[in-house]
Amino acid sequence: MNITYGNNAKNCYSIMLMARMIAMLTILPFLVMAQKDDASSTLKLPDPLITQNGKPVKNSKEWEQVRRPELLTLFENNVYGKIPRQEIRIESGKVSVNSNALNGKATRKQVSLYFSADKKKSIDLLIYLPNHIKSPVPVFLGLNFNGNQAIHTDTGIALTKHWVRYGKEPAYVNRFATEASRGSDSSEWPVEAILEKGFGLAT
Repeated sequence: MNITYGNNAKNCYSIMLMARMIAMLTILPFLVMAQKDDASSTLKLPDPLITQNGKPVKNSKEWEQVRRPELLTLFENNVYGKIPRQEIRIESGKVSVNSNALNGKATRKQVSLYFSADKKKSIDLLIYLPNHIKSPVPVFLGLNFNGNQAIHTDTGIALTKHWVRYGKEPAYVNRFATEASRGSDSSEWPVEAILEKGFGLAT
């Protein structure tokens, strides 16, 4: 593939290479999630520097004007949705705190965040903070896709009441969580290890 970057070839090449790596690392978790239940499937990553019509990205202009917008549109339509244009006022409510969670290792906080005045649009935030650290700590923030209760067997975590896209029976009935879903994704969430190292976790 012939690539033309103009006078600043070295810097442009580095930027394009970095963009390739970031794009692949960003896309990978969602492709794995989509195929992890299909043992016969072969994971094949799309090339972030190949446009949807099959043409290679040859310079930074094509990246900015063609391929980057394509990738952003894919993420809008298939992953995150679109960023709202209007300002959204966030209100918190339904705060639950347990300072003796996980056999005294952590303080567990659960907060409902509302994105509309009628409180019909909301998310439930779960926070674990290490009890052996008395000062503020850094917190890992991660998305989960099966409800907060899926990250740990802690029975104090409220079952999500939201429809769960990837929820499967018997842990989920009609895509809604049951008690059997507790800790179903715990292998991907090393909660105790994070707390032991002096970090917090939020999801």
